[in-house]
Amino acid sequence: EALGESENKFCILVETAATAIFLYRDTFITVNRATEELTGHAADALRSISFYDQIDPEFRGLIGRQCDALSRGEGEATHCELKLITKKGDERWIDFTSSIIDYQGKPCGLGTAFDITDRRQAQRTLVESEERLRLLIENVRDYELYMLDPEGRIVIWNLGAEKYKGYNVEEI
Repeated sequence: EALGESENKFCILVETAATAIFLYRDTFITVNRATEELTGHAADALRSISFYDQIDPEFRGLIGRQCDALSRGEGEATHCELKLITKKGDERWIDFTSSIIDYQGKPCGLGTAFDITDRRQAQRTLVESEERLRLLIENVRDYELYMLDPEGRIVIWNLGAEKYKGYNVEEI
């Protein structure tokens, strides 16, 4: 009775988790709701779909090698960021972890994934914005623009500062 109650609590925890949690070999063995939401496939459909087919082709070799090494008892658990292809064909970046466990007497992967697509997009937008700002500052010729760090060292020196102060960026 205690074991059944413990198993029920564990099932509720896994099913209500926002992180995708799944067991897989060549296909998915079992998945939680978050896995269905992330992939766009129902649990029944996932049981007949190749796990590797859900991974963007750019990352399949890496994940395949890591999983093969784990199944031979080599290496450590996998943790990486990769792209997943949804049922609709959309690319979603995920934070992926995988370990090999014994399930019904055979090795299988225990995977987790959560969607980091929005974070990756925000990072890319920030990098692009910083690059545009850097180009703007560096190429202003009519005004001196420079910045000092807390120790008083120059960290930004533009063409205008070079023009009016007479020192190029390497010299300053």
